[in-house]
Amino acid sequence: MDRGAELVSMERWRWALMKRRSWMKAYQAFETHRDRIKSLCGSRKRMSKISSVGRIDMVG
Repeated sequence: MDRGAELVSMERWRWALMKRRSWMKAYQAFETHRDRIKSLCGSRKRMSKISSVGRIDMVG
């Protein structure tokens, strides 16, 4: 293996590592975003449940 090929493989490895790091960052961002959406949906469901109960009370 000559010096040029070694350098290329090093660059490729560094590039792969960089890509993986950015992918991990993106994935973590997605995870937090998904959790936020989940909590939002949960609170929205709770709100709708409360409003439906209120509606039932009004009707009753």
